[in-house]
Amino acid sequence: MGWDRFAPLSTEVPLATTPPSASAQRSRTSLLLGMPQLDACGLSENWLQKTCGDRHWQALARLIGRRPADWRDTRGNRVYAAFGYLRLSHARLETAQEGRRLAIATELQAAGRSQVHSRHRLSTQGRPIGVLDLLSSFVAREASCSNRKVRRIEGLLPVVDPDADAAATQQRARALRASLDVAAEPGLPALVVHPCPRHDFNGAGLLYFASFGAWVDRALWQWGRLTPGLRVRERECAFLGNADPGEAMRVRLVSAESDGGTIRWRVRLSTVAEERPLAVTVLVAHG
Repeated sequence: MGWDRFAPLSTEVPLATTPPSASAQRSRTSLLLGMPQLDACGLSENWLQKTCGDRHWQALARLIGRRPADWRDTRGNRVYAAFGYLRLSHARLETAQEGRRLAIATELQAAGRSQVHSRHRLSTQGRPIGVLDLLSSFVAREASCSNRKVRRIEGLLPVVDPDADAAATQQRARALRASLDVAAEPGLPALVVHPCPRHDFNGAGLLYFASFGAWVDRALWQWGRLTPGLRVRERECAFLGNADPGEAMRVRLVSAESDGGTIRWRVRLSTVAEERPLAVTVLVAHG
């Protein structure tokens, strides 16, 4: 989750008990849409991120040849695939309806020394409704067990040059991270949120990547900006760090641009106490 910029790192090579594969993992699933998958605006992005995040993990487990629960470093510490970037593009999630089937076609492969890229193509009724790209890196906590201090792990997968799609995704992630220091326009609002362990943290005790988008949407809704009539067409988020339970977060609107019927918001998330960066996201919606 952007750990290379904001967290202390060391590099270890975990011992692999099963030879990993360098080939891409491809899978496809289809499910009937109901209330858990939908929200008042169509297909739930929060559900989609969690579902595709799990598909990423399961495909990665097949690539490595070990279950996620068995990912360990040389000290025996648990290793996680932490998401550092996501991008939803070509979104038409409002077309998803109860009783229709959603197809998700997933392709995952290693991309460089320590990153893994997955692309999830979404369709209903044979028509595409969006593409979700995810980038992850292997990380493990330091001895303190704090979410604020993790280290990147290498060696679980062979070093593979990223293909064109993965390279383009990595470039977009770098560009978004580089925009972190863009100053907020004067007069724009901010909102303080208090993450809940029962809803915003995952089973590893880390702030769950899908929670960041939910905070952004709630803030934009509270500010009267992301109304139900707007359709999200694109979302990208670079994850820069994590936090421990009890730390308050600030969601700050950095910029808002309008061009015809298209609105583009840039939002930054940080801790309240130290203003430590956690994420930067761009959301594009159409009226």
